[in-house]
Parts: sequence; structure tokens; C-alpha cells
Amino acid sequence: KQWDSIFTARQSLNTVTAIAAARQRGYDWIIALDADELVCPDPHRVYPGQLRDLLAGQPAEVQSVLFGTYEIVQRRMDYARVFVEETLFKCPGGAIRKSIRDPLHATHFTIDGFYGQKVGKSALRLTANARPRSSHRFVTMDGNWLKTANAGGLLHYYCYAYGYFVNKYRGMAQHPDQYQDGTPVEPQKRIWRDLVNNPDFSDEDLRAYFQRWILFNVREVAGYRRPWRWWRRTAPSIVEITTVSEVFADGVAAL
Repeated sequence: KQWDSIFTARQSLNTVTAIAAARQRGYDWIIALDADELVCPDPHRVYPGQLRDLLAGQPAEVQSVLFGTYEIVQRRMDYARVFVEETLFKCPGGAIRKSIRDPLHATHFTIDGFYGQKVGKSALRLTANARPRSSHRFVTMDGNWLKTANAGGLLHYYCYAYGYFVNKYRGMAQHPDQYQDGTPVEPQKRIWRDLVNNPDFSDEDLRAYFQRWILFNVREVAGYRRPWRWWRRTAPSIVEITTVSEVFADGVAAL
């Protein structure tokens, strides 16, 4: 019952079941993706069979491949087809900060601009004797890290629209303040969980909050797309990725 309220624990249990089923069917690799995630072997180039080629080309000693997170830039209230319509993403390692308000305690604070997760997702070679450490990474059965290569990117469409935001955090109403491994849930997620499930806040209130405090405005987006910050040159923290939009524009259904 305790694990029922921790969605990452459910994800790990589902992954254990999927690993066993995939091995029975003779598969070589497995990766556990959420409905708001896409794996891109190369975020800026795409061709049929690209993921298969990337995994098949890994040296025999590589047991997992980690795809770093590119999180969507939250900048609209809604989308008809988000995979087609949005092309701006926060880069792995990008120095993005965001000031948000906690209306339940009448305070403001600054958070990392990645609202979801920065860990990425790993593909597991099914010949490895491994188990999920979380929904993101795998370890050996005795808890040691696997030999892992880094490649491509994981596009994460986290809280891309108001409706997603509300549904996400209503689903976390009973989630404790820690994940399955004891790590504290991020402060903004605890605030948003409590805010969305507070009957004193109407749909109109939540919409106004989402627009003011969660969406990135035009000025913020422009600043983080520049190749410099604070008078020194650096890589942009927000980049444009058009490959997914080009693929999904060809008649693929909406998210």
C-alpha cells in the first residue's frame, strides 16, 4: 500500500516485469519511457532505424546507455499537437533558474528551471544481470553502477500545458515527500501537489498561477537562448530541436 502512492516505485515494479517479458521474447535492449517522453539518438538528425543502430553499435562491455534530459520550455497554456508545435527545449546541464511563488505560505523562492527531472533515462542491455535503481537508471543486483555510455537525448514534455499540470499533480495527491529511495521530492513539486489539491484554489486561480509562475515568458526564453550570460560566453541553455516536429507533422496523432 505504501508503494501505491509513490509513482516511481510503481514504475520500477513495472520495469522489472517488462524486463522479464522482454528476455522471454529474445529482445536485446529495453528502455522504460513515460507518455511524455521521447528518445532521440541524435536530437538534430533522424532516420529510420536510428535507435536500433545506436544500441547495436555499443561495445560489448557497455551494459546501459543513458540519454540526457532535454525538457520542453513551458511557454503556452495549451497545444493541439505538442510534438508538432513545440521545438524549444532546455539543454542538459543548462544553467536555468526560475522564481516561483508558494501561495500557501506567501513566499517566493528560486528553483532549478528543470521542473521534471535531469537524470535522463537509460536503455538496459538485457544480458546484464541488473535491476532498476529507479525509473531512470539500472544497477547490478548487488547495487553497483553498470558500465554506461552517454548518447543522444531524452525529450521530456513535462507540464507542457495547463491541463497536463493539473492532472499530473492531482495524481500525486497522496504522494509522500520522499521518493522510493528516500530522496526528498523537489520543493516545487511538493508545493504544486498541495496547491492543485487544495479546495480553496479554483480552476481560475490555478490557471492564473500556471500562466504567471510556471510558464517562461518571451524575455526569459530569449535570454536563455543567447550564447552568453553574465558577461561570459557559454553554451545556450535553450535550444531548438525540430526533428520531432518534422516526424510527427506527417500525420502522427497528438500526444
